[in-house]
Amino acid sequence: MLGTSESKEATEAGWDGRSIRISYDRYPKLPELLLRLLSSEIKDSTDAKEIFPALEFVRRVGPPEKDRTQFREKFFAHVIKHLNCSTWDVRDLAARTACTFLLDDDWVTTIVELLNANQSSTNWLYGVLLLIKYLMQKRHDLDKITTTGRHTLVCSLVLS
Repeated sequence: MLGTSESKEATEAGWDGRSIRISYDRYPKLPELLLRLLSSEIKDSTDAKEIFPALEFVRRVGPPEKDRTQFREKFFAHVIKHLNCSTWDVRDLAARTACTFLLDDDWVTTIVELLNANQSSTNWLYGVLLLIKYLMQKRHDLDKITTTGRHTLVCSLVLS
């Protein structure tokens, strides 16, 4: 569905939040399939095999455009729950995937909410910090002229 003509750099960069990389209309059952995979519980590293393709696909392509708000919220909710995963690879990919949802939204509010969530897990905190790291890198790469005030705010929240 994604083809193989992209460079490794473009593949690793993931979805830019602007361009449409695949038409979900061609694959009408795909959003539900991805949501079903993303809702899987991960008990051990073998369960991670189920979630990896869905996380990677959403990271590279973004959420569906049809019913965008509805799917975006569901996708994001399922992705961020994996920030608490005990498997590091899943936590890392969930953070990379979640940052694609925050490219054009009020991301500062979302980050603050995630940092203030009632999660006492070290995995959760590490997952959120990874998300912040990848979000800062992605926003910097996409828009060289950024508002440093927001970056300073997030960094000061993380450090305090």
